[in-house]
Amino acid sequence: MKKCFGMAILGLLCVSASPVFAQTILHCDFSRAQGYVDGPIVDQPAGAGEKWMDGAANVPSAAYLVIENEQLMGYQLDGSDTWIWIRFPVQKSGELTLTWVWQYIGPADGNVDIGMNISDSENFNFDGNPNLGWNEQGAMCRMQEASPIIDVRNGDWAGGGTYAAATEMRYTDGALIHMRMVVHVLDLTLDVYARKEGGTEVTLAQGYGFRRIPTTQTDGVNCLAIWLDGNTNGTSVMIDDILLVGPNGPTDIQDWAIY
Repeated sequence: MKKCFGMAILGLLCVSASPVFAQTILHCDFSRAQGYVDGPIVDQPAGAGEKWMDGAANVPSAAYLVIENEQLMGYQLDGSDTWIWIRFPVQKSGELTLTWVWQYIGPADGNVDIGMNISDSENFNFDGNPNLGWNEQGAMCRMQEASPIIDVRNGDWAGGGTYAAATEMRYTDGALIHMRMVVHVLDLTLDVYARKEGGTEVTLAQGYGFRRIPTTQTDGVNCLAIWLDGNTNGTSVMIDDILLVGPNGPTDIQDWAIY
C-alpha cells in the first residue's frame, strides 16, 4: 500500500516549521489513502485543501488524464493538447526539489508529448484567456514527440527559449525513469537529472532559465502544471510519486512533527 505523507484525505498535513525538518510542499502519490479514486483526475483528491484543476476548457482532460490503480495515466487519443494543474503555497526564495517517476507505454517506434512545469498561475492569463499555454510556464521538462528523448526548456524568461538536453535520455524502451528537478527560485533557473530504474543518474540540464518569470503579484511560483499533447494515438505514459520539497530536502515521516 502506498505511503501518504503530503496530501491526506481530510486535507493537507501540517508540518513543524523547525529548520531541521523538511518543508514538504506537495506530495501526490495518487493513492486511495490520499483520497484518489479511479477516474478523471480533475477535482481530486477528495477532501483535500487543493485539488487538480482542468487547465484547458476547450479540451477537457477527462478522457486524457485519469487515475488508474493509484497512478496517473496520460492517454494520447487525437492530438489534442490538454492541461491539468494544482496549487501549492507561494514559494518566493530558496531551492525547490521536484521528484517524480514516469514511464512510456507503447511501441518502440512511438512517442508521447508530456511535460512537467513549476510555474506562477498568474501567468496563465498572459495571452488573454485562462487556458494554460506553453509560453506561460516557468520551469519546464518534457518527454518530447519529435525525437523520443527527455529534454528541458532553456527559457529566456520572457516566454521564449529552446529545448535542449546535455545527455540523451531516450524513453521509448519503456523503462521506469526517476526524475529530479531542482528549481532555484531567486535566480529563476533549474537543473534537471534523470535515472532509469537500475541505472545511474545523468544530468539533463544545469542553469537553464525559466520560460517566463513570475508576475509581480505572485513574486514566486505557486503551482505544478502538466500538459499532454502529441499525435501518436494509442501511446500513453504513467506518472507517479510527485514530491515537491523546500530547501531542507525530503526526510522520513518519523522525523516530522505532525499536528
